[in-house]
Amino acid sequence: MKEQTIIVPSALFWPLWGNQFAAFFDDAGVSYRVGPVTDHSILELGLANSCEGFCLPLKIFCGHVAFLAAAPDARILIPVITGTARGNSFLCHLQQRARDIVVDLGIVERSRLASPFFEYGASLSLGEEGFRELGEMLGVEPETARMAARKAASLGVSVPSGPIESAGAKVSIALCAHPAIRLDPLLGGRISNLLAGMGAKVIDPDTAAFTLDGLDPGEAHFSLSARTASSVFRCLEEPSVDGVVYLQAFQCGPDASIARDASKRAKGAKPFLPLVLDQNLSDGAIITRLEAFMDILLCGTNEKNPPKSRVMDSTEAAQ
Repeated sequence: MKEQTIIVPSALFWPLWGNQFAAFFDDAGVSYRVGPVTDHSILELGLANSCEGFCLPLKIFCGHVAFLAAAPDARILIPVITGTARGNSFLCHLQQRARDIVVDLGIVERSRLASPFFEYGASLSLGEEGFRELGEMLGVEPETARMAARKAASLGVSVPSGPIESAGAKVSIALCAHPAIRLDPLLGGRISNLLAGMGAKVIDPDTAAFTLDGLDPGEAHFSLSARTASSVFRCLEEPSVDGVVYLQAFQCGPDASIARDASKRAKGAKPFLPLVLDQNLSDGAIITRLEAFMDILLCGTNEKNPPKSRVMDSTEAAQ
């Protein structure tokens, strides 16, 4: 096979499907490396190279691609992930077009990209055909690519590890979000650390058993939003969870509907905090909201007070 080195942005598609791509590269004998994790310099690079109307994860992704494009020795993996084979559930339009967006904005030349097309199944696991196409693009021997593709397609999507627990944690908080937000160190990782520092046990919802099968067509329309909504609703009913924090990217329409629907379900259930993240990422504002939410939870778990069912909006939490 031809010598190939692939570099992969660590944002947008990698947090959810990275284990499948890594397995394919390893079994196919392809040399690859993953770009740096998101930090403020990547964010600033994304803001300078993207459009104001993009959601925060897409702006960050543009920053990652701009950073990797400076490396002349490798191709950049940006898969085109469309949706289910039946066409009844798909990614948001901008995420489907991530490859074309970074090319049209002049961030990277199309010739520098490896962009196979993928469909996924009901569990969101990427299909075998896309990996075979990737192998062909990289000059992998066909039989080797076929075996590596079969192995990669058999794997499930990435699932977060266990809870982050602070010493003497008094409350358990489920942190729910789109994978590109929840698994990003600057976004979900930062919120996890802040909550743990305030004395919370931060729980990642278990989405390993998630499937689009059985969902109403309207609920399954946007695949990743359906997965996120499922985790939020389940955590609102989970007795071991004291409160739920939902992270929503500013200007993400599908995810905004989750906050609305979850707020209705949360009444009479448990404290719920929808937290909108934008490109400013002000520590002070976020800390104020989280501290107010923690106060409600700690009050509700005090033996002298019954648990309180509260839905906080960002304005109330800041007061």
